[in-house]
Amino acid sequence: MHTLYQVAAVFKHWAPNPQADIIEPNLQGTKNILEAAASQGVERIVYVSSEVTLDDEILPVTESTWRTEFYNNPYVQSKTQSEQLAWELAKELDLNMVSVLPGAITGPNCQYLTPTMDYLHQALNGEVFVDVNFPLTFVDARDLAQGMLAAAKKGRRGERYLLVTEEPMRTEQVINLIRERNPDVKMPPRVPKFVLQGLSSLMELASKITGKQPMLLRSQVELFYDVAARKDISKARTELEFNPRDPEAAIREALDYLEEKHKA
Repeated sequence: MHTLYQVAAVFKHWAPNPQADIIEPNLQGTKNILEAAASQGVERIVYVSSEVTLDDEILPVTESTWRTEFYNNPYVQSKTQSEQLAWELAKELDLNMVSVLPGAITGPNCQYLTPTMDYLHQALNGEVFVDVNFPLTFVDARDLAQGMLAAAKKGRRGERYLLVTEEPMRTEQVINLIRERNPDVKMPPRVPKFVLQGLSSLMELASKITGKQPMLLRSQVELFYDVAARKDISKARTELEFNPRDPEAAIREALDYLEEKHKA
C-alpha cells in the first residue's frame, strides 16, 4: 500500500464515560492503525488531526504549537494526545508521516450531520436561541480533501499542515448569512461568558440524570468563547498550494446543501 489516510476518530465532545467512549478509542485506534501500517510496509501516512491541538493564545496560530489546557474536554484532549502518540510511533516505527489539521468542516454531500453541520442546520431552522459567541475557523470538505491529497504528494516528512481558512467567523456572522436567506430567523441574544458558564454547568448536571448529551458544555465555553484566533496557513499555501475558498463562501454552499437535502 502506498498511502494511508488516517481519518478515523470519535468526533464527540461528550459521552457518559468520556475516557472509555472518546479518549481511549482515539488513542488505541491511532496505535492500532500505525502499527498495522508499519507491519504492511505503508509508504506514506497522512494523519488527520485537528486545529484544536494548537495553542490559540500565541497569535497568529501556527502548526508549531501544542495545546496544553483541555478544560476537561475529552475530544480536544484525545485529538491532541492521539497526534502526539502518532508522532512518537512514527519515529519509533520509522514511518513516513505528515499530519493535517483541519478546522470546522462544512460542505455538501455529508452522509450524516456532524456537530458543525448540525449547528448550521439548527441555525437555519431558527433553533439557536443563544449566540454563544464562538469564532469558528471553517474549511470546506472539498478543499480539505484537496489539501490531504497534496499533503500525500508534496508534504515534507515529519511536518504538520494547517488546512483551514485564516479568518474565523463568529456565530453571529453565520446567523446573519442565514438571515439574508430568511429574515424570519431571529438573531439570538448574545449573553456574557459567565452566563454561559452557569447554563452549561446546569446542562451537564442534568445530563448526569438523563444520560442525554447537554446542548452546551462548560469546556466548550472555556475553549471557544470569544477566542477569535487567526490562523497562519502560509506553510500549507506555499508547500501544498492549498487555496481554500473564503469562509463565507464555504458557509453559503453548506447552507445550500442543507436547504436542499436536510429540510426541517
